[in-house]
Amino acid sequence: MLEISLDAANKSFEIESYNGNFAKMEIHQLSFYSEDFSIASKYNFFRQGDNQAYVRGNVSYSGDCKNNLIISPYINNKLVNVRNAFILADGGRVEISPISDIFNAINKGKEILSNHEINYNIPSAVFERENLTKKAFWKLKKKTEQKYGVKINKILMISPERINNRIYYLQSKDGKEYVLKFRGRNKERAELLPKITQEITDYFPLNFRRKDNGNFTFEIENEFWGLEKFVREPHQKPRNLEYFSLLGAHIGLLHNQFSNFLRKNKKIEEVLVSNGSRASESNFISFYLDLAISKADNKKLSSELKTIIEENLSNQIKFFPRALIHGDLNYSNLIWQKNNFKIVDSETIEDSNRLNEFESPLIFEGNMTKPKYIKGSLEAMIHSYNQLSEVPLSNGEIKILPSLLKYALLRNFVVRKIRRRLKDESYLGEIIKNLKLIKEIHNDYQ
Repeated sequence: MLEISLDAANKSFEIESYNGNFAKMEIHQLSFYSEDFSIASKYNFFRQGDNQAYVRGNVSYSGDCKNNLIISPYINNKLVNVRNAFILADGGRVEISPISDIFNAINKGKEILSNHEINYNIPSAVFERENLTKKAFWKLKKKTEQKYGVKINKILMISPERINNRIYYLQSKDGKEYVLKFRGRNKERAELLPKITQEITDYFPLNFRRKDNGNFTFEIENEFWGLEKFVREPHQKPRNLEYFSLLGAHIGLLHNQFSNFLRKNKKIEEVLVSNGSRASESNFISFYLDLAISKADNKKLSSELKTIIEENLSNQIKFFPRALIHGDLNYSNLIWQKNNFKIVDSETIEDSNRLNEFESPLIFEGNMTKPKYIKGSLEAMIHSYNQLSEVPLSNGEIKILPSLLKYALLRNFVVRKIRRRLKDESYLGEIIKNLKLIKEIHNDYQ
């Protein structure tokens, strides 16, 4: 049963037990709150999984909370066992409704937020990954030698300007090369990922086990680290239609091996399940709000996103197959060796909708590069994927892929240009150019 509590003295708001999939809109008038909530003030934006929040202070979640968006002027906000909800608090009046009514949330959200500045906070999980505690080389060297029995001669940080303190190159005294990588803060997941990649050595570098207990990782300062073989890049493969055809075939084979691993290890999905959906209603609403209330002219992007919402992408994608996927097979994560490759990043492996596998390789050359869709690449990947995948893409999946790619472009623009405040005036033009190319495919598939 829905419970709402308000502590006016501490400016605290809490809501408990609501699931918008099975509930109707409810409006509650709570005890009168004297502060004028119409006074202009900053709102803080927070994202945790697919929970989005625009609040004056902070927000916390407990229990089972997914796919929610809250707009609240309170300093302390808490959701307990709330799912699929749009929550609008305005002084003593609280409205809570199913989040599936996306345009209701958008219209009311714009009305509240348009006159306020938004302070965008980087999700805590992303911030921690990008800003790890600085490690002393001698400490990493000592730990690696102790745990793996490797005598280290050289240790260097890889790409320190891009990702701080996350990946290190090591060379042993006998000339062998290794990579020491941050594997996360979840021990179960950090140990599981190398177990998966060890069974798919065609596509992943060798991961080394510890000499003392056989585990793959060691802990240092509440972080788990693992050692793997360093893979050199002999040459770069041009990103053309031949590349995408070859890549589609390899992804089909990779998915086959992922599926085979799951069949033999049926209890691991919960560890690898994605934290919410990229195409959830809460994400659609927050992206639209950010485009609409931004001071820049983003009308073209808002119009594209409105069309995607009207196509009901968030609901359609729920009915397509889930699978174990890599999730970030962009150009910079692949080291090609003639017509085969090694994937140098396994931390993104997850149980998710399999269509998500196509976003990154089709749109991005690298982790931090501008989007660059190549005309004809989607068709090339689909054709070769379906030739080798044990479960080819259905007509419904193929039909929806262009919309998913357009949505990925819009999502990238909001996250980088608005939330991360990227200072690149050409970025909007690049997004629009890519949208036009993908729109041509979309029209062909309708």
